Amino acid sequence: MRNILPGLLSLAVTLTPLPLLAATHKAATPKCSGRVVWVLPAQKRYVLSNNPLYGTKPGAYACESTVVARGYHMRPMQITRPMHYATPRPNPTSSPASPAVPENPALTSLARTQIDIFRTGKINRSQYGSALNGALTDKVIAQWSQLLTVLGAVTSFTYTGTPVLNGLPIAQYAVSFEHPLPAPNATSTNQWIESIATDQTGKVIYLNFVPKT
Repeated sequence: MRNILPGLLSLAVTLTPLPLLAATHKAATPKCSGRVVWVLPAQKRYVLSNNPLYGTKPGAYACESTVVARGYHMRPMQITRPMHYATPRPNPTSSPASPAVPENPALTSLARTQIDIFRTGKINRSQYGSALNGALTDKVIAQWSQLLTVLGAVTSFTYTGTPVLNGLPIAQYAVSFEHPLPAPNATSTNQWIESIATDQTGKVIYLNFVPKT
């Protein structure tokens, strides 16, 4: 029992003992030749450090090689919905993005900062149109703050063109992140597409952020 963290005491009688390591990831790292993972004993699953469940109770730190050998399986992260809050809604028959439309450096800068802004979970609502503000509830912002944090650092951000949706020019960008996530109906991906448009005053009125499938 002494090698089980306090949060696992109630589960110890039903589970195969694991060589638990330390109270923190940092302290556990020197004890593993490979990755340190967070074990979810009740599910016989484990998660990696970029998963929101990492470090949640009940659980414990262990070496990935050890838990895999004992029959534990990695629990993947799931994307529940795309970030798509905009007006007007896109027309499925709209023209594709055309690189022939010159890149607007100011809009590119604004698009890139959206990732950092939403990652903090604190947006400046004066930068968004009224319809978009209405869709961006505190719950939605919190969900996307968590997701963008899990995705990790942006490794590339590239302008791909400007399609016209319902008469509105939408700038699109290919975004690569540090960590891949399972996309709906697709394999894991770290490739995303961000689309953005502003009104004549510079307020964001269209924002679309989805996995590239």
